Amino acid sequence: IYTCIKDNFDKILGDLKEKLKLIKKNEGSIITLKFLENKEPRYLGDYSFFQRHLITQSKIDYYYSKKYKVSSKKEKQVCSICLRNKPEVFGFVQTYNFYTVDKTGFLAGGFTRENAWKNYPVCLECALVLEVGKKYINKNLTFNFYGIFYKVIPKFILKKDLGEIFEVLEEYKKSPKLKKDDITKLTADEDEIFEKLSEQANYINFNLLFYQEQQSAFRILQFVEDILPSRLKQIITVKKYLEQLEFFKECQYSQKPILFNFGILRRIFPKSRKMDFYRRNFDKYFLDLTNKIFSNKLIDYQFIIKSIMKEVRVSFVHDNFPLFALLCLQSFMLLLFLDKLNLFKNLKGGNIMKKDKMTTLIKFDETDELTNKILKFFQEFSENFQYPAQKVVFLVGILTKFLLNIQYLERNATPFMSKLQGLKLDEKLIKKLFPEIQNKLIEYGKNYYVKLESIISKFFLLAGNNWKQTNDEISFYFTLGMDLWYLFKINKEEGGNNSE
Repeated sequence: IYTCIKDNFDKILGDLKEKLKLIKKNEGSIITLKFLENKEPRYLGDYSFFQRHLITQSKIDYYYSKKYKVSSKKEKQVCSICLRNKPEVFGFVQTYNFYTVDKTGFLAGGFTRENAWKNYPVCLECALVLEVGKKYINKNLTFNFYGIFYKVIPKFILKKDLGEIFEVLEEYKKSPKLKKDDITKLTADEDEIFEKLSEQANYINFNLLFYQEQQSAFRILQFVEDILPSRLKQIITVKKYLEQLEFFKECQYSQKPILFNFGILRRIFPKSRKMDFYRRNFDKYFLDLTNKIFSNKLIDYQFIIKSIMKEVRVSFVHDNFPLFALLCLQSFMLLLFLDKLNLFKNLKGGNIMKKDKMTTLIKFDETDELTNKILKFFQEFSENFQYPAQKVVFLVGILTKFLLNIQYLERNATPFMSKLQGLKLDEKLIKKLFPEIQNKLIEYGKNYYVKLESIISKFFLLAGNNWKQTNDEISFYFTLGMDLWYLFKINKEEGGNNSE
C-alpha cells in the first residue's frame, strides 16, 4: 500500500484536488482505501487485520486515561450494563460523563484511578452499544424545552412491536410537514413530539431526562419517569378545552388566540426575574412543576399563586397594561389547566354560608343582564370561585378598572392606581377600596355601575369577615377582575353615558 501511494503520489493528489472542487462548502468528506481482489471490491472492514486493529484502537479510550497516563481494566469481571461475566471490563467508559475520576475522593477501591473499573465496569460490547445509542438519541429523541434540553427515552412494557415506535419517532423527525400545527404543541420547540407520543398505546411509557452539558460534564437536572401515552393525551385534551373558551379565543389584549403551553409556566418561573436583586435562577422550580404535571403529582396551590403574583407585580410596576393584562390571563389559564388535571393541594377558602341560607336570605335577580353574566361566569368556573370572598375581590377588580377607564378619558391619567399599593392587597384594603371607588365615580358624575355595586355588596355580606384567602390570592383575583372587565360591560343606564 505504501509503495503504491508513493509511486502514484502526484496522480492521487491531482485527483483529490479535482474531487475537492465538487464538495460543497461545510460538507464533510472521508478518504478510505478500496482494493480489488479477483476483480471484487473490498474495503478495510473486510479484512480481519483491520478489524482487529480498529477494535484495539477504539477501546483504548475506554481503559486508558491520556490525562493521567494510567490504565483501568480488569479481566473476568461482571459488566454493570449487561450484568454478565465478561473477558474484560473497562473503567473509563464515559459515554455520558455523570461521574469523574479527576478527584480521587470519588473513586472506590483505595482512591486510585487504576481501580476506576470498580466504580463503573463496562465491557467492550456494551461500551459500543452505548456510543451508538447516544448518537441515535441525539439525532432522533433530543428536544428543547424553553432553554433546557431533554431526551425522550421509550420504556417498553411489552417487547412486541419494538421497532414500530422507533419508526414513528424517526419519521416524525424527518417530516417537517407534521410539525406545523401550533395548536397541539405543549412547548415552543418546532420538533416537539408529545402529540405523536400521546397517540401510542399504553404498552409503552416514556422517561424524560432534562440535562445540561457543561464542558465535559453531563448533569441531570430532572428525570421524569413512566409517563403513559394516556397521560399525555389527558394533558393535551385539557389544553384544547381551555383554548376553546371564548375569552381565550378572542382576547382583546392579543392579536391571536391565547394557547396553552409550558411557556406560560416558564414565564412564571423564568431563568431570572426582572428587578430581582439576586438574579436567582428558577429552573429548579420550573422543572419540578413540569415533573409533577407529567407524573400526576400534587402541586401546592398557594405556592403557584404566590409565584404568579410576584411576576404580575413586576409587570404592573412597568405600567404596560396590555402586557400586564395578557400575563394575568395566561396565569388564569395555568390555574384552570392545573385545576382541570386535579393537581392542586393546599386549597384554602373563605367563610361560606350554607347554601339554603344563601339562597333564602340574599336574592340575585337572574333576569337582569349583568347579574346573569356574572352568575354564569362564576358557575362556569365554579372550581375557581368556590367562595364569596373570591367573587367579591374579582368584582371589585372589575369596578376598579371601570373607574380607571373613566379617569383616563377625563384626565389622560389614572391617579387611582396609586391606591392599589403595587397589587399588594388584603381583605382590609379591598373593603376600603369599594366605597372609595363609589365616591370617585359619583365625583366624576359617571356612576353607571349601580347594579354592579349592588351585586358586590351582596357578595360582601356572604363573605362575612376574616376571609381565609391569602393576600396573594386576594391580589390575584382582584387583578383578574381588572383584566376581564370587558366581559361585563353594561348597557347605558338611565341618565348615563356608557363611554368606557
